[in-house]
Amino acid sequence: GMTGAGAQLVNAWLDWMATGKRASRHTLISYRQDLENFLVFLQQHLGGAAGKKQLAALELRDFRAWLAARGDQRINSITLM
Repeated sequence: GMTGAGAQLVNAWLDWMATGKRASRHTLISYRQDLENFLVFLQQHLGGAAGKKQLAALELRDFRAWLAARGDQRINSITLM
């Protein structure tokens, strides 16, 4: 699971999505999985856990690096089948 300041922000946002936006259970599960994967990636990418300051400082290249890493993971899982 998620830990740290980044996890607290994600949990607060998911709570807001559930109550304020009335997001479905399946949507919340999907968002949680994506955000957990993103935080794990950021920990490796940034060299430490991402908190509010690190998240606010993210740039387009950081998101592109995450998308590229996700693409690499999908290709590896497909070739293993």
